[in-house]
Amino acid sequence: MKITSIKYDQFKGEPAEWQLDRTDFGDINLLVGKNASGKSRAMNVIVSLSRLLSSEVRPMFISGTYFATFSDKDSSFSYEIAIRKNKVAFELFKRNDEILLSREESGKCSIRAEQLNTTIDSQIPTDIVAAYSRRDAIQHPFLDHLFLWASTLKYFPFGTSMGKDHFLTIGTFESIVTSSSSNGSGASDEVTVDRLAAHDVSQLYARAYGFYGDEFDKQILKGLCNLGYDCTDIRLANADAVLFPGAGGLTALYLTEKNVSAAVSQFDMSQGMFRALSLIIHINVILFQRKSRTVIIDDIGEGLDFSRSKQFISLLIDRSQAAEIQLIMTTNDRFIMNGVSLEYWSVLSRHGSSVKTINKKNSPQVFSDFDDLGLNNFDFFSNNFFDEEYKEQITA
Repeated sequence: MKITSIKYDQFKGEPAEWQLDRTDFGDINLLVGKNASGKSRAMNVIVSLSRLLSSEVRPMFISGTYFATFSDKDSSFSYEIAIRKNKVAFELFKRNDEILLSREESGKCSIRAEQLNTTIDSQIPTDIVAAYSRRDAIQHPFLDHLFLWASTLKYFPFGTSMGKDHFLTIGTFESIVTSSSSNGSGASDEVTVDRLAAHDVSQLYARAYGFYGDEFDKQILKGLCNLGYDCTDIRLANADAVLFPGAGGLTALYLTEKNVSAAVSQFDMSQGMFRALSLIIHINVILFQRKSRTVIIDDIGEGLDFSRSKQFISLLIDRSQAAEIQLIMTTNDRFIMNGVSLEYWSVLSRHGSSVKTINKKNSPQVFSDFDDLGLNNFDFFSNNFFDEEYKEQITA
């Protein structure tokens, strides 16, 4: 299941109002925009919706309304939820044009029962999301579509440390590898793995190596080499001498580079190199699990040079297309913009408290007019060609 659009507003009609106009998504997406245009906030909207639908959090927002659409094989779905004063005020889930779930502010819920071939009513606590709490593989199997999308969504804030400052104890590492290996290759506890956050990369690597063995290392090194990091070995090893001499019991990720005798620890890697390593580990776990899912990467390429940024984008797009991963990335980096086709672009611009989106789907003529000028992609962004007033001036 893939998300095809999102729309959001909070505190509508009040001084603190903020809204994201409808933003559409395909299989590959690059959201671009100036600083403070709403890129990261838009990604947080999707992530917070996924957490509501996977029951990682209860409604904790004073005010907020989500409207999202999804596609799954031959069916389309829409889901809407409104939250007022930390309570669910409204909820509606449809498959094509058929109402599957409808919930009122009082908590009264009507839901389609597939096996009974009818609609049944129930009463739900006002601080509980019906789309999660009413899951039933027999009567309401359609709710599993939402849950699967939400529970497998992965979010990576690439502009952060991505786990560079997180380490494992030696005992933890050994127990993880041993328990994982005992399950046999590929027989992983995928629920545990999926719940690991971006900063848990050391633990993720230990679990994945236990499940998938040397082939997992091979694919990581291949990805690094594609980015120009010519590495011959990756491992978790004792980090006491590097981090806290005499402390004992800490392990870190190490990379061995070609023609360099000493391995470099995650502590000594450049931030850009470690971010690349961390994301490659996460992406390869997803590839080995062979699950279709949505992957969000905020500030992709942050800390990487031009060449590596371009190669990284190509690597991510190629692997996402091969594995049916829906990829949503954000950036304001000119090198990345020039390296990604406008076909995948959505430009975000903020007008007061409202964030608007323009892409080829909702404004095909704007993109067609720009193509006729023969400029590079970044000019579309830097010259505000997506702004109607500017477009009228340049084409006059």
